[in-house]
Amino acid sequence: MAQHEVFKRYALIFTRLSRDDFPSFQQIQEYLKRYDINMSARNLQRDVIGGAPPK
Repeated sequence: MAQHEVFKRYALIFTRLSRDDFPSFQQIQEYLKRYDINMSARNLQRDVIGGAPPK
């Protein structure tokens, strides 16, 4: 995966979280889908919680 895609994904997650309305993982996933970013719930959890680094 290209680094700019990873950056875009993290930026979108940050933007969604910064709204201060405590979205669920499902709401974040739906938000990302609007920008054509499809990812599993587990990978989203890794991104948000800080699990395994992206490849």
